[in-house]
Amino acid sequence: MKYSLLLTVGAASLLAGCSKNNDFTPAVGMDGEAIFQAACAECHEADDGGYYFELTKTTDIGKTVRGGGLMMPAFPNIQGEALRSLEEYVAARSRMAE
Repeated sequence: MKYSLLLTVGAASLLAGCSKNNDFTPAVGMDGEAIFQAACAECHEADDGGYYFELTKTTDIGKTVRGGGLMMPAFPNIQGEALRSLEEYVAARSRMAE
């Protein structure tokens, strides 16, 4: 019983992820790095090589940011030039899957 409760609480915590920033709206003129630091860095850390993500050729960074994922909230207020700048920043700091 105790184990089941711990497992349930742990799973709920994981699924909640870093959802508190889902209403983040970048200020006018913020670049991709500033947006990443303000909205993403709390949950996403660089690995030993300095990379944040491993992307595939079909990875759509913008779609993931706007729509969220299993443990990542959606950021619908990041759009237009701010989204393009964030996509460029993330792509430049990610390795490609082989």
